[in-house]
Amino acid sequence: MTRKKFNRFFVVAGLVLLLLGLVLFVTGMSLAGWDFNELSTTVYRQETYTANQSVTSLEISYNNADVRLLGDEQAKSVHVSYPVCTDRVTNAQTKVTVTEEDGTLRIQEEARLVLVSWQLSTPVLTVTVPASELKTLHVVTKNGNIDAGDLVLSGDAAFETKNGEIRAARLHSAALTMQTDAGAIRMEDIVCANLKAETDLGDITLAGTLEADSAEFSTDLGDLELSDGIIDADGVSLSSQMGDIRAVLRGTQQDYSADITWEMGNTNLYPYQSGEKRITIRSSLGDIDVSFAG
Repeated sequence: MTRKKFNRFFVVAGLVLLLLGLVLFVTGMSLAGWDFNELSTTVYRQETYTANQSVTSLEISYNNADVRLLGDEQAKSVHVSYPVCTDRVTNAQTKVTVTEEDGTLRIQEEARLVLVSWQLSTPVLTVTVPASELKTLHVVTKNGNIDAGDLVLSGDAAFETKNGEIRAARLHSAALTMQTDAGAIRMEDIVCANLKAETDLGDITLAGTLEADSAEFSTDLGDLELSDGIIDADGVSLSSQMGDIRAVLRGTQQDYSADITWEMGNTNLYPYQSGEKRITIRSSLGDIDVSFAG
């Protein structure tokens, strides 16, 4: 293990221990009846908005919110429920703008100045859309989870959060990008042209089937647990610095050629040349287990 990776391991281990200590402290104080929400100067209220026209592109940019995107066959138009933050001390209110222009619906929360912000729960922004209305979708939240389900897009979809999980289920799109700095990425029954799923700290999981031309999965610290589903793609890239890699691929082993490098850990697959489909695997510390569904 190189010095850089050795140092990274102990930095991450220290952060995990610090987080564990914080969780134990909060749990103990909560059991003793302490209400940590009283320390916060922020309160939230929910506002609603219903689109006035057909929406083909949705753009969301928020600082602090879980974002839920729901496709609904019965929905007639896009409906939004979003949180607005107010500081109880200064009465300052976060500005949230919702605009429509040429089929694009934009929801944006501006940065706010809050004296003390402490929430044990994250406010929620919910968007309900007609299941097949959207062409493109771009969601960014700095702190919060992103959950998208039952959506059919003719264009690209992108989800990005600094601190939170990304969950996508029964989603069809062209390019699909999911990126989080700290959090898991969970997928179920995905159809897209090109997939990129990347997290610095967290697992990436798959249930059901992923159908794509190319699929790229990457985590620095976490497992690629893709064996509960099946990957059907012409090009597959799997990378984990510290964590196991498990995957099931559609087809036979002879359908693929593999480019594999690993440093520490066991593997059941080695570099070889055979079919036109490509497997690329990079692992520094962890086991590799790849099987084929035939």
